[in-house]
Amino acid sequence: MSRKIFNIIIIIFIVIAIGVWAFFYFSSKQEAKKQGEDLTFREFFPFGQRESIDFPLLIDLEKTVPAPTENPIDDKTEMVKEKLRKISSFPVSGATVVSKTKVKEKENENGEIIKEEKIVSVARYMEKSTGHLYEMFLDTNEEVKIANTTIPGVNEALFNSDGNSVVLRYLKYDSLNPSLVSIETFSGKIVDDEGNSIKQLRGDFLSQGIEALVLSPNKNNIFYLSNLGEEVVGLTSEVDNSNKKQIFNSQFTEWLPQWATNEKIILTTKPSAKVSGFAYGLNIKTKSFDKILDKVFGLTTLMSPDGKKILYNNSTEGGFNLNTYLTDTNEKVVVELSTLPEKCLWSSLQNNVVFCAVPKYIEAGDYPDIWYQGLFSFSDDLWKLDLETGIFTVLVNPTESLGVEIDAIKLFLDKDENNLFFINKKDQSLWTFDLN
Repeated sequence: MSRKIFNIIIIIFIVIAIGVWAFFYFSSKQEAKKQGEDLTFREFFPFGQRESIDFPLLIDLEKTVPAPTENPIDDKTEMVKEKLRKISSFPVSGATVVSKTKVKEKENENGEIIKEEKIVSVARYMEKSTGHLYEMFLDTNEEVKIANTTIPGVNEALFNSDGNSVVLRYLKYDSLNPSLVSIETFSGKIVDDEGNSIKQLRGDFLSQGIEALVLSPNKNNIFYLSNLGEEVVGLTSEVDNSNKKQIFNSQFTEWLPQWATNEKIILTTKPSAKVSGFAYGLNIKTKSFDKILDKVFGLTTLMSPDGKKILYNNSTEGGFNLNTYLTDTNEKVVVELSTLPEKCLWSSLQNNVVFCAVPKYIEAGDYPDIWYQGLFSFSDDLWKLDLETGIFTVLVNPTESLGVEIDAIKLFLDKDENNLFFINKKDQSLWTFDLN
C-alpha cells in the first residue's frame, strides 16, 4: 500500500471518529436540556478528572493555617468592624467619647483562671427626646443605658472632659401661656443611684436668658452670654457654674462664641448672606477686645487650637467660599473646597490638618441662612485637609459606602484622634468614622 493511500485512510478514519463523537455529544446535550441541565465538554469526555478520594491532599490545612488568636474582648466584632458606623438609632442632643477598662476571665494552659484587661473607647450620648444617657462600646457595638433622669426635649448637651458632667440646654414653655418660651440651662453630674444600677443626673440650673454657651478647650470650663435686656454680658465659670467671672459686656447682643485657645475666645456676629459680618478676639486674662475679620457677608468662623489660623466662609451669589485667615500675617487664602466652618474640625495633634464634611453639591441660595433654617440639606463626603501641603483626601463617601446621605455637624475626635464623630443633621443620629 502506497503512503498516499495510507494517509487518505487515516484522514477518513479521523473524520468518521469526529462524526461519531459529534452525534453522541449533541444527542446528550439535547437529553440534558430536556432534564434542565447542561453538559460540558469535560462531562462528556471526563479525562483528567479524578475522585477526591483517589488523590489525598498533600497539604495538612490544620497544620499550615494558624488557629485564630482569641481576642480577650470579642473576636467577631473586631473582624467585622466597619469604618463608618451609625451609633445611635435615635436623635441625640450631644455626645462625647470616654475610655473604659474591660476585664475578661480566661483559663490559661495550666487551667488557672486569669483576668485580661483592655482599654476600649466608649461613645456616651444623650437621647434628645428624654434626656436619658446611653453608652456604646465601640469594639462590640454594645449599647447600654447609664442614666434615666428624664428631661424632655434637650436641644444641646455639652460634656466635660471625663464625660461625667454635662450642661443641658432646652426650651421651657409657660404652662399658663404656651407662647412664652424661655431657654433653660442645667448643669448636672452623673451620680450613682443607691441600690440601682442605673445612674441619675443631679445638678443645678444656671441663670435664665443664656443666649449661647461653649466649652473651653479642656472641656472643664464654660463661657456663656447672658442677655440683660439692653446689653449682653459674658461670663466664665467651672462646668458646675462655680467661680463665675464676668469678662465681657456689649450693647450688641447677636454673638456666636467659640472658646478657641486657653486665652482667647472668638466672638462672631450671627451670620446672614445679606449681612456684613465681623469677628473679634476676646482675651480672657486682659479682657482686650480686638477685631479680626470684618465686612464679610455670611461670616462664620473656626479658629485652630494654636490660635494662628481661622477657617471662615463668605457668602457669594447663590453659594459660599471657604477661606483661611492667618492671624500672624493677616493673609487670607481661599480653600479650594466649598463647605462651612461649622462642618469642620481642627486636629489637635497635627498642625494645619482639618477634618471637614464637604457637600457633594450646593444648590443656589442664601447661605448659611437656608441651611440653618432647614430649607436645604447637604449630602456630604468626609475629607481630610492638610492646609500646609495642599493635599486634600476623601476619607469616605457615605452614599457609596452605605447608601445613606449625611449632613454632618458637631464634629469631634477622641483623645488619640483614632475616631471622628459627628451628628447627622438630617435625623440627629450619632455616627463615627474609624480614622485608622
